[in-house]
Amino acid sequence: MDAIVDDPVIPGHTRCMKFAISVPDELFAAVDAQVEKMGVSRSAFFTDAARRHLDALSRAAEIDEINDFVSQFGDNTTDPESSWTLEAARRTLHSVEWIDDEPE
Repeated sequence: MDAIVDDPVIPGHTRCMKFAISVPDELFAAVDAQVEKMGVSRSAFFTDAARRHLDALSRAAEIDEINDFVSQFGDNTTDPESSWTLEAARRTLHSVEWIDDEPE
């Protein structure tokens, strides 16, 4: 028997995805106390927390890329002739749009 449900099970005032999560009681109590102090909803609190965590993961991935680059080309940052310094300079120079502003 197929049923079509037109109304959401949990109605809300936002046009966002709703989902349920389970957290330990002590975490729930701490979050509840914090949102009360901040004057925001639990949804706003968890949305902000998720965004911050995703940003941190993104930064960690960028740092991993930089570390991979440095390990590939060496990590001697005091020697201006080190291979990674030269490679970084080459890549930068190649990515810059040069304008010929000298008179002919």
